[in-house]
Amino acid sequence: MKTAPPVTYALGPCFFQRALYTLVALSAVAVWLAWTLSQNHPKAQWAVALLLLALMVWAVLDVQVTPAWLVWDGKSWYWETPKGQVCGGKVKAVWDAQQVLLLRFDTPSAEAVSAPRWIWVTRGPDEPLWDDLRRAVHAQRPQLNNFGGFP
Repeated sequence: MKTAPPVTYALGPCFFQRALYTLVALSAVAVWLAWTLSQNHPKAQWAVALLLLALMVWAVLDVQVTPAWLVWDGKSWYWETPKGQVCGGKVKAVWDAQQVLLLRFDTPSAEAVSAPRWIWVTRGPDEPLWDDLRRAVHAQRPQLNNFGGFP
């Protein structure tokens, strides 16, 4: 079985992720606004205003992307930062929309189960490498044998 070619893909801000977060935040604002208008208490309106402010701050801070690279060397996946930090792990495509990928990056931990890193990747930053990245992500799927089962 052939493996996907090595690829190093720069991770940057993802427009789709920002649009999705904005849609969720605006939906929450609409629900809270409808609830606030149905109340007769000014304290409820202030509480909603503070919650909306906290939600917007969280959404803006959470969408900030620190520069990093997702590296496939032909055998293993790595997460590299500009400071030289390297972390090995496994990558799984959770959602593939051709132009946008939602990836789950799991890092093995000897002491405890570590939380996965969710990575939104878009075709934008390194367009010539996009197809190589998608091949590498999808190349790990188990192949079915002639009997319909796993090898």
